[in-house]
Amino acid sequence: MAKKKKKHRRPVAPPVHSAPGAAAPSAHTPVAASPPARPAGAERPAPEAPVRRKPPKRKSSRALGKRRRRVTPWVVTIVIVAAIVAAVAGSRISANKSAGRFDSLAATAGCGKVQTISGLSRQHLDGQRIHYSTSPPAGGDHYQVPLPAGFYAHQLTTSTANPAGATSIYRAVHSLEHGAVIVWYKGLSPKAVSRLKDQYDGEAKVIVTPYSQLKDSEHVALSAWGHLDYCKQMSTKVIDAFIDRYRDAHSAPEAGLSI
Repeated sequence: MAKKKKKHRRPVAPPVHSAPGAAAPSAHTPVAASPPARPAGAERPAPEAPVRRKPPKRKSSRALGKRRRRVTPWVVTIVIVAAIVAAVAGSRISANKSAGRFDSLAATAGCGKVQTISGLSRQHLDGQRIHYSTSPPAGGDHYQVPLPAGFYAHQLTTSTANPAGATSIYRAVHSLEHGAVIVWYKGLSPKAVSRLKDQYDGEAKVIVTPYSQLKDSEHVALSAWGHLDYCKQMSTKVIDAFIDRYRDAHSAPEAGLSI
């Protein structure tokens, strides 16, 4: 009789005893799934560190110094050029105003247009007789020592003696080169002459002197270096305007030097 094979039964796990007082899980209560086990040796990933932005690089003081040294000369140059342009513009505006003032006043005193004399020589010819292209002179060769400003009651001499000390016309022309203005007169009344003396004796870079070579119809002549005008009447307003226009003007080769 054949032997029956024995059936092998799976071992039954022992019952799990719950804690006292705990309700036994029912068949309908879902059991929470346990988190998957981490492999041995695995670690939690570290939280990502916030990205730090690098602060902008500041230029070193040496670099800034180099840059400033490169920029500063240009800035200084621009400022200087602007100042020169402004000075030239201001000088031209002032000259135009003086010219306009003189022209408007000159007509009332019977003055003609101001003559411009160019090509004037500037040699020092002490002890020599000098001839001028205009009468009275408005520039040219002269003696080495200028004539001081002031009122001269007698006509300036053309003598060649004592070149440095005489009240010579050749010295007066040197004063014109330094920016002086000369008022020449003829045939004026004593009252008019006294007025000229009172107003211009002591005036800087103004010489007043008689001049017999003027025409009978011309009682006053005004000269500066390279400029000459004749007037039929004496007018201190016209003389003042001429002085404002030509005293130490750029047309005088050595304007600004003393006399």
